[in-house]
Amino acid sequence: MTKITENLVNMIFNLIAYETNENMRIIAIFSVVFLPMTFIAGFFGMNFKTFPQLDYDLSYFWWVTGVSTAIMFVIGTYSIWTKWVARFFRYLLRRRKAATQKSREVEKRL
Repeated sequence: MTKITENLVNMIFNLIAYETNENMRIIAIFSVVFLPMTFIAGFFGMNFKTFPQLDYDLSYFWWVTGVSTAIMFVIGTYSIWTKWVARFFRYLLRRRKAATQKSREVEKRL
């Protein structure tokens, strides 16, 4: 009886840990998206009298924004690409496993 209750308690703890990990993953995604924008807004929103970037043309702002957007695009593309590649390789492995199983069944029949 105690073994069953221990297993149930462990299952509950594992479910809570899983939900916590999923929530942390979502928070990490949001922070990756919004952190660069927050940095740019904070950097250009500082109120200093001697701030060298204030003397630059408006193109400097767009250059910094473009670079950070490009970095975000690369990170997003990489994460989507790795998920797609992993899914594709899992599909190939399942297909190969099914093909070898079929060939073993055919060999058994002969």
